[in-house]
Amino acid sequence: MNIFVLTLNPAIDLHCECSRFKPFAENLASVLSAEAGGKGVNISRALLAGGISHKNILVLGEENGQSFADSLSRDGVPFTPITLPGRIRENITLHSASQPETRISFCGFRADASLLEKVRELADPRPGDIVTFSGRLPEGISPTDAVSFLRAMSLAGVLIAADSKSLSPEDLFGIRPWFIKPNEEEILALTGIEVKTERDAKKAAQSLYEKGIKNVMISLGAEGACLLCRDGWFSVRPPKIEVKSTIGAGDSAVAGFIAGFVRGCGAEDCLKSAVAYGSAACMEPGTRPPKAENIQKVLASL
Repeated sequence: MNIFVLTLNPAIDLHCECSRFKPFAENLASVLSAEAGGKGVNISRALLAGGISHKNILVLGEENGQSFADSLSRDGVPFTPITLPGRIRENITLHSASQPETRISFCGFRADASLLEKVRELADPRPGDIVTFSGRLPEGISPTDAVSFLRAMSLAGVLIAADSKSLSPEDLFGIRPWFIKPNEEEILALTGIEVKTERDAKKAAQSLYEKGIKNVMISLGAEGACLLCRDGWFSVRPPKIEVKSTIGAGDSAVAGFIAGFVRGCGAEDCLKSAVAYGSAACMEPGTRPPKAENIQKVLASL
């Protein structure tokens, strides 16, 4: 089984700190870190932390792509690059002790549907392989293009793990992915069901499972996560931890589920692995990946 992580729209994540953030005013901030990021990169780093072999198909903007690639190489992330004219987009996250995190995202390079064919050729996934498709689509690629690309692989027996706000409910139902991981906000958009209790979560997950999505994992933040699949309904609540940053935690949870699956775990243990990876990611500042020792520590407590 091969794992291909698609990073079609990476980002440079700039984290800043402002002691007293005031909207609609000038704010003085200090830079905490500048990191190569994006949902696919976050998944790769988490897989790497767990010792899971994979390949990242990474699209770079030629204006600032070299430094991005150098950063991933230093971290040991395995990737195959595709370079396009333009820039990799930047995300600015402003941290303040007195306010929730504020995030500003910029647009990046443009692409077209031919990029997806190039990605397919480089990955060449076989039936039973896993392909992750996460993050927003780059400018120039439509949801219709993405659905056609993913549906063809899904029909061929490739296991699609989808986590993209660019895909509508109808898009997902057309693709029939192997795995999705909506949070409470996203599950409301997908099903129209507001999740306040585990019963709500199960009802929402059932409506998606009946549409052909094989593994529906609903992320409930600090309350843990739930999973509906052919083996039944499972829920896991994480231990209390010191949360340093929640950015990228969902991506680490995706990596954790995949890690459990490729190791031959049952459904409940795959869910526990997802929660352990996501919780361990929250223990790190910025978008840093979870540490292996923290993954094991959380996993042992579940």
